[in-house]
Formats: sequence, structure tokens, C-alpha cells
Amino acid sequence: VLDPLPQEVFDFLVKTSFLNRLNAGLCNGVTERDDSEAILAWIERHNLFLSALDEQGCWFRYHPLLQETLRTILQQNNDINLKHLHELASHWFVEQRLWSEAVRHALAAGKPIHNPGQDGAGAQSLAEEGDIDTLVSWMHHLPASTDPSRIDLQINLAWALAHYFRFDESRQLLDNLDQMVVNHRDDITPNAWLKLRVVRAICEAFAEKIPESLAIVEPLLAKVPCGDTWVDGLICNILSYCHVVNQRYSDALEVQRHMPCPESPLDNLFVSVYRAFIITQCHLGQGDLENAWGHAENALRQAERYTGPQSTSGATLAPLLAEMAYERMNLDSLNTLLADRLEFIDRFGPPDALSRCYTYLARQALNDDMPHEAERLLEHAQRLAVSRGWQRPQALLLAEQARVRLQRANYPGAEQLHRQLEQLAARATIDAENPC
Repeated sequence: VLDPLPQEVFDFLVKTSFLNRLNAGLCNGVTERDDSEAILAWIERHNLFLSALDEQGCWFRYHPLLQETLRTILQQNNDINLKHLHELASHWFVEQRLWSEAVRHALAAGKPIHNPGQDGAGAQSLAEEGDIDTLVSWMHHLPASTDPSRIDLQINLAWALAHYFRFDESRQLLDNLDQMVVNHRDDITPNAWLKLRVVRAICEAFAEKIPESLAIVEPLLAKVPCGDTWVDGLICNILSYCHVVNQRYSDALEVQRHMPCPESPLDNLFVSVYRAFIITQCHLGQGDLENAWGHAENALRQAERYTGPQSTSGATLAPLLAEMAYERMNLDSLNTLLADRLEFIDRFGPPDALSRCYTYLARQALNDDMPHEAERLLEHAQRLAVSRGWQRPQALLLAEQARVRLQRANYPGAEQLHRQLEQLAARATIDAENPC
């Protein structure tokens, strides 16, 4: 494909291949030329694996296979300074006030952005996209501050730590911020206080402390809408998430009716992904596989048009689709959904996503007559659940592993797992109304 290209087109493709999405203005900025619109039109006319990302045809992305090839060429070309290209891209995104991409390219250039007037917008933009790695990495480059006017930055860091499942670190930061609120009550906006409370609820919910999370978040629903759609989304999502864990699917769906509709696919992207995660689980719990599949598939497709498959969005939604693919005996689809996303599922998948992912990978291994691989997969997920204190997924994974051993007629091994389940149950706090 690349050999017969005009040299200027080839150079253009190589120099812009590091961009996750591109348009004519951005390409002019990084190539330092003024004819990118014409070159993009030429590439599109010649069907060179260029995909439009919006209906207006403003933003594009190269096909992953082409982009991978071009990036390899770029990295091997000593005449091109890749860090300088990232710096040029960052400057362009700053001018367009597209903060998350500006931060990502600045970090890649080795020149992290720091501007007191832009830091808050950058952190918020990264949080809304669910780019937790970049958010935490960038925050470590920013100077420490006890200025109450910058409390939103620290709240976003606590939110990111909760999504890393580093619960003690998140709680410690939230405790410090609670004290800041006490000391500077007149300087804290009502929405900052709401955000602080809902992030605390998120931390407790992800730590599987559902009663504690509910006690925090239920009173906050009366504040929706609060004027900040991201905060509204966090409140509705974590409250309905708690209801889903307690198998109160009708209550979860009722809470979701308070959610504001996004104005565009990129508007609060990660909130929309979690909303789809919750609604899909409600449909699954009610036995409605058709609506569950449609809801999750559409949300994942929309999100990954912007994030690609290596993202927190995929880690959240793909395991639900994999479960449904298995139930439909569409095992090729199961592999496609999970194979390239396992690293992100391990790092960012919420409790139910993690347990579903490895349960259905193990069942597929068992179907392929690979019982040892099935147990290996379940033990891997079990270690992650134990490290995060997730007793409910631990129980589900132990039960699945016992099923594997029973199917192999390994009754002593199954009995050993049954004893572990009994020990786990003795330590667990059981909700008598919703014991599962």
C-alpha cells in the first residue's frame, strides 16, 4: 500500500501517524505545512484506510493496521524528532482548548503543561474521558497546593485513585480535602462539596462497601440537577450501581431517569460508559438479553471511536458483551471482545466486569478441554479480587472454580474450595434481604 505513494503523501502519513485522531488544522500544526486539507482529501479519495469519526467529516483516524505500520516507520526514522511532533500537537490542542489531548501530548513530549488557569480544565477533561493513567501521571508533575480554589484538582485525583482501586490512598486524600472544607468553608463552592461527597461514595462502592456508599450518595440525588452534568452523572451512576449490586434493578433504572442526556458522544464520555454498564446489567438481571446486548454494544462502539480498544471504556463494557456472546455460543466474538483488552480489564475493570471476564474465559477453556487453563484464569482473577478486598467477586470465582473441579470429577479439590467459600462467608457482612 505504501510503496507507490507520492513522497509528500508518504511523509505526511508518517509524521501524523502518532495522532489518535486528526484533522486538517492539527496536521498543519504538526507537519508545519498548509496543505493538509488537500492531502487528507487525496488520501480519502484513494481509500487509504482513513475513517471519519464524525458526521461532519472533520475528524479522522487511520486504520489500526496502517497506523501501526506507520508508527513503526516513524519510531525508526532518526531524522524525525517524535517528541517535537508531540510538542507541536500539544500546542495546537491548547489553542483549541482541547485539554485532555493537550496534556497527553505534552507528557509524551516530556514537557508537562502547568498553567494555574488551565490545570483544572485539563484534569476535568481527562476524568470525563476516563483517561485515568494520564490524569494521575500528569497530576504528579503539578506542584502540591493547599489552595482551596484548586480543590477540584485534588478531588479528580481522589476519583482516579478510586478507579485504580487504591482505596486507602483515595480515602486519605478525601480526608485531607474534608479538612480543607472545614477550614475554608466560605471558599468552597456547593458543587465542589457535592463532588467531594460523591467521589467518597464511589470509593466506598468500588471497595465493595455498598451500605456505606449508599448512606453517602442517597441524600445527594435530591441535588440533581446541580448545574454540573459530570457531578449529576457521578451521583446517578454510583447510586444505581449500588442498587445493581443489591439486585434492585428497577430502583437502578429509576435513578438513571434523573441523568441528563449528553449533547454529543464526547460529552462526559466515561459517565456515559458507566451508565451503559449499569443499564446493561439491569437488562441482564431481568433476562432481557436483546436490549442488554444492544445497549452495551452501541455504547462501546461510540466510546472506542474516540478512545480505541485500549481504554477504560473497553475494560468496563467488553466483559458484559463477552458474557452474552458466550451464552449465544458465539465464541469467536468472545475472543475478539477480550483478547486485546485483558490488561485494561485487570487494571480498571470494576468487580463485576472482572469476575464476568474470567468466568467466561474459563468456561470457554473448559469447552476446549483445557481445565488447567480454566483454573489458571480463575486463580489469576481471584488474586486480583483478594488484593482489592472484593469478597463478592471472590465468592463468585471460587464457586466457578469449584464447578470446574466438579466437572472433572475432582471431588476433593471441589470440597477444598467449598471450605474456602464457607470461610469467606463467615468473614463477610451479609445483606439479609439481598444475600447475593
